[in-house]
Amino acid sequence: MTHSFVYSISKGHIIVTSDDGKTCLIDTGSHVSVGDSESLLFAGTSYALTPSLMGHAAHELTGPIGVRIDVLVGADILNR
Repeated sequence: MTHSFVYSISKGHIIVTSDDGKTCLIDTGSHVSVGDSESLLFAGTSYALTPSLMGHAAHELTGPIGVRIDVLVGADILNR
């Protein structure tokens, strides 16, 4: 099934809002999705999230990207 999202670009990064209202950074280079909550509703499906990647949480990306990030959406979700 195909889903469409309205997106914005912040400092060269794609930002979308998930079905459950979370601000998401789309990161095709990350093998895992990281979030400040346990799950994400994305494109009509609920996914479990990892709390951190290499010791860093998703909200820590806020500074470098310039937008509050709730979830980094990685290849584990995008490939589905």
